[in-house]
Formats: sequence, structure tokens, C-alpha cells
Amino acid sequence: MAPASKDRSKWLWIVYSIVGFVLLLLLLVGIQRIFYSNYRIPDSLVWKKVQQEAAIYDLEASFVYAIVFAESFFRPRATNTGGNGMMQVSEATWGDMSNYPYDLVWDWKVNIEVGTAYLGWCKNYLENKKEFSYPLLAACYNKGPDYVRKNKFDIEVVGKTTNDTYKELFKGNLSPIE
Repeated sequence: MAPASKDRSKWLWIVYSIVGFVLLLLLLVGIQRIFYSNYRIPDSLVWKKVQQEAAIYDLEASFVYAIVFAESFFRPRATNTGGNGMMQVSEATWGDMSNYPYDLVWDWKVNIEVGTAYLGWCKNYLENKKEFSYPLLAACYNKGPDYVRKNKFDIEVVGKTTNDTYKELFKGNLSPIE
């Protein structure tokens, strides 16, 4: 009986070790996700990237910077219904605006590149409709160009939000983030 008891103890030790290792791994991954998902890119790095991308589409950099802040608080792992990353770009919009795989939505630099391309597209859309203004551009980005068009480009209708940064953008403040 003693040898069988030793074998059982050995197997129990192996099983408990494996279970303990798996639990420790899950704990570490969970902690990493909590901290990493709340990690913010430093303001100065975001500002530098935004300046580069805004210039391509002739957009006010402070406006784009405010959009990034409003959408994610500069958190590259931000997620919301339909959108992901720094600029909360949806998979459909990502596919329309870039050839990058959607897996790169979490790369903050690529996300700003694609999100700003979409802002540029929205700007062209509004200009072609003879309706361009920065408040309407913010509404197009936040609520979609179809919603803005269906509401006759009326910022009083499309500019309703609870987000303080968007409230300022809808009022025409292009630099609500200092």
C-alpha cells in the first residue's frame, strides 16, 4: 500500500503544481490587461503624431488631437461598441480607409493614421455638400456622415452629446484640450 500511496501523492503534487501555474499565469495576464488597457500614450507623442497626420489632410491639429482625446483619453487599448483603439475606428471604416489588417487597430500610431484619414474623408464629404465646418466634421466623425446628412447638417440636432470634449467641438472650439 505504501508505494501506491507515494505514486498518488506524486501525481497529486504534479496536478496541483500545474493548476497553480495555470492560476498564476491567468492572474498575471489579468493584471497585465487591467494595467495595459488603462495605459495612456504620453500627450507629447500623441501630439507629434497628430501634427504629422493632420497636415496630410489640411486639418487643424488641435482639432484632431481633441478627437483622439474624446474617443480614448489617449488609451491605445480603448474599446467601445463598434470601434477600437485611440480613435475608436470600426472594422468597416478601417477597411474603407486603409489596406492595413484590422489587427493593427491596437497600434496607436496606425490607428491615428487611419482615423485621421477618415476625418479627411469626412471633410471632403462635407466640402462636396457645401456644408463644411469643424463642428459638423466632429459630428460626422462621432455619429457618421449619413446621420448628419439625414438631419440636414443641423449642428443643433446632431451636436447633442454627454462627452465634454465633443460638446466643445460642436460649439466650434477647435482646441478644447490644453
